[in-house]
Amino acid sequence: MTAAAFDTLKLAERLHGSGFSKKQSVGLAEGLAEALAESHPTKDAVVEVVETVGRSVDRRLNSLEAGQARLESKVGALEAGQARLEAKTDKLEAGQSVLMDNQAELRRDVQNGNQMLTAIMAHLGIPKP
Repeated sequence: MTAAAFDTLKLAERLHGSGFSKKQSVGLAEGLAEALAESHPTKDAVVEVVETVGRSVDRRLNSLEAGQARLESKVGALEAGQARLEAKTDKLEAGQSVLMDNQAELRRDVQNGNQMLTAIMAHLGIPKP
């Protein structure tokens, strides 16, 4: 994209031929050339803007990728921690099951002991308390 190029001399001559003074014709042609140059960016200006935006996008993309890598690392650590907790929970549940079995066995033993004690007391003629 280049600024709109036109022959200012040719425009000035046409304007002068249409009744404008020489000074008016030249001033109008030059003013129009300046306005067009200012309102239409050059190819270099557009390339510069595109490159600047590209660099900015690249920086942001790199930042996002770095953030994603950090998050993935943290997720990995959380998943490893979760696996450790699940293993410990499994061990606790197994231990709880063993404790419940032991508790039931102890209750049976206490009951049997009480029955044996009651029988011995009855055999010895000792009244129940």
